[in-house]
Amino acid sequence: MSFSEEIRQFANKVNAYTEQGVIANEESTKAFVILPFLGLLGYEVTNPLVCRPEFTADIQGLKQGEKVDYAIFQDNVPIILIEAKPLHDDLNKHTGQLNRYFTNTAAKLAILTNGVEYRFFTDLDNINMMDTQPFYIFNLLDFTDSALNALEKFTRSQFNIENISREASSLKFVNSVKNYMRIQLENPSDEFVKFLLKQALSCRTVFQTHIENNREQVKKSLNLFVQELVGEKFKKFMSVQENDLGNADDILGKSDQDEKEEETGIITTTDEIGAFYVIQSMLSDVLDTDRLFYKDTKSYFVVRIDDKSQKWICRLKLEGKKKSIIFPDGDPYSELPLKKVSDIRQFKDRLIEIVNKNL
Repeated sequence: MSFSEEIRQFANKVNAYTEQGVIANEESTKAFVILPFLGLLGYEVTNPLVCRPEFTADIQGLKQGEKVDYAIFQDNVPIILIEAKPLHDDLNKHTGQLNRYFTNTAAKLAILTNGVEYRFFTDLDNINMMDTQPFYIFNLLDFTDSALNALEKFTRSQFNIENISREASSLKFVNSVKNYMRIQLENPSDEFVKFLLKQALSCRTVFQTHIENNREQVKKSLNLFVQELVGEKFKKFMSVQENDLGNADDILGKSDQDEKEEETGIITTTDEIGAFYVIQSMLSDVLDTDRLFYKDTKSYFVVRIDDKSQKWICRLKLEGKKKSIIFPDGDPYSELPLKKVSDIRQFKDRLIEIVNKNL
């Protein structure tokens, strides 16, 4: 099983813990969430040469007996400090505590976590002083593929103390750009609108009235651009031929797909995956598409929110000549015919309405 698959499975388990309310305090958070998570990162949490609980990080001349919850060691030198808090605890009020530990050890990486959110810190701004802001945040119950790829760089097999600052700087820059662009997609700033008017339309002078009159148009243009990019990726995916399924195997996970077919006889087709991408594209304005999941069954292909069976938004029957889409409204559920996969686009408003009912 790959690293990403292990994390996804563990995330589902933690989500179940959360829903059932069985993690009640800091100790149970450590035992059932944080330590297993560190184990998935490749650190031997039962080996004191690697993971030491209650590691002393005294501050000379100030405090004695300061202990960080866990310290990860490499060659008998602490490389990662981890401060643990109860599940879902507000982490904003604990950054100063971890900062004290960081300053007094040789570690270049510090993690503040409540079991669900993992905040990664280093010393990009001032050497040997922990930055006030994390360079990377991983949320176990809400993450993207790119977030998983970034997390894997901090596994034991890939961890390199020499590269921490470079990786941190890169992640900080990428996340800053992504956050900035996300804001511009939702509400373009005056400076951004002015920049585009000058660059795209060659306007020499831009007044505030021009900015206000064009802000909504800029927003529409940006979102259309993103949708077209998604559409292009979909077209490339759908162009994969039956005699060359390498790309489809990469997306589905070849070993998982083979195992699935052997055990159940269910084959997830390129039409079904393509339909999933179409639905993701249509719903990107109202829902974080990372919350959309699919499940293939012998009877239909279902798309649902947060991978919860009670939150399904449509079922698709795409095999054979008679194709259809089924919506969870009405009694019985309404089933409408499709001539081709792209016909799903005509039901955008209906899908959005169903999503809103499930949020």
